[in-house]
Amino acid sequence: MPPSLTTSGVRSLLKRWTEEADIPDLDIDAGEYLTLHGARRGVGEKLYRERGAAAAQRTLRHADPSTTSQMYSHIEASELAEDNTDVFDDE
Repeated sequence: MPPSLTTSGVRSLLKRWTEEADIPDLDIDAGEYLTLHGARRGVGEKLYRERGAAAAQRTLRHADPSTTSQMYSHIEASELAEDNTDVFDDE
């Protein structure tokens, strides 16, 4: 069995992957790279968009569904705006 991943091990991987991805506007030497929290937020956002709030809540282990909704309310606002635009584009 492989050893457990440590926090510093994950940080090292995220830093290396960020550098390899050559993400513009990030200064790796100044400590600008994907963080553990940023990775978690990215996973949550992807789940929220593609599987819904319940899947994101379960994966992120938010005790209260309103926490998940608050964290990703920008997605709901964006989707509502698109839906509303679509309605009026047909006029």
